[in-house]
Amino acid sequence: MDLGIKDKIALVTGASRGIGKGIAETLLKEGAKVIISSSNVEKLGRTYEEFVEHYGKQNIIAIKCDLNNELEIIELNSKIIEKFGSLDILVINYGGPKPGFYNEFDEVDWDNAYSQLFKSVVKLTNLVLPYMIEHRWGRILTVTSSAVKQPIDNLILSNSFRAAVTAYVRTVANQVAKYGVTMNNVAPGYIMTERIENLITNRMKVENKTYDEILKSITNDIPMGRIGRVEEIAEFSAFICSEKASYITGQTLLVDGGRIKTLL
Repeated sequence: MDLGIKDKIALVTGASRGIGKGIAETLLKEGAKVIISSSNVEKLGRTYEEFVEHYGKQNIIAIKCDLNNELEIIELNSKIIEKFGSLDILVINYGGPKPGFYNEFDEVDWDNAYSQLFKSVVKLTNLVLPYMIEHRWGRILTVTSSAVKQPIDNLILSNSFRAAVTAYVRTVANQVAKYGVTMNNVAPGYIMTERIENLITNRMKVENKTYDEILKSITNDIPMGRIGRVEEIAEFSAFICSEKASYITGQTLLVDGGRIKTLL
């Protein structure tokens, strides 16, 4: 299927590894020109070189950006506009804050999680929406978590601010839909990434269980009986960012192997 995004300009944040990297690569395969960003310069450089080797230097740009740093977000946007004049697709992907229970965090932890998970989304969308509205076409997708449908134990920071992102996207989507701009959230379940490995390791310590025991407890709750693959999130996300998904907006779309049992 031709997704209709050849030569579209796309930015994927948190794209040096995991889900963000997978989405960026899928957009490249579909012919988009992709800007990848990450706060980790070393990993970003390796991903850039890998993409250049497979998809050509003319189609990929790497720009360092820490989503906790407002000035870096502004600079990222400025560099994109300077080179391309606009942005067609924005995929906001980022790592999650550290796990823990409510009484294990201080005010700094809460402020950092707010900046990372919520404020960065507001800042990025505010910067790119004027260009999308002007061109009467745009796609914004935030990568959140199935926790917005069913909170995950021990992830209070992530649960709280990802829920706020869901509400924000749903509200703004209604306001920009008439301009041909869609805004959606993709909510992954358990996808085999470095973060999931870290969460399993954390649970091993907290619950005094082995890796295999934690993995079994996770997959027992998934009707498909397995943890998902990055490619499964990436291909779905590329579709939502495409011309083919022009009538889907304001939605939070689960990709979780059936784990969350809610009706909506």
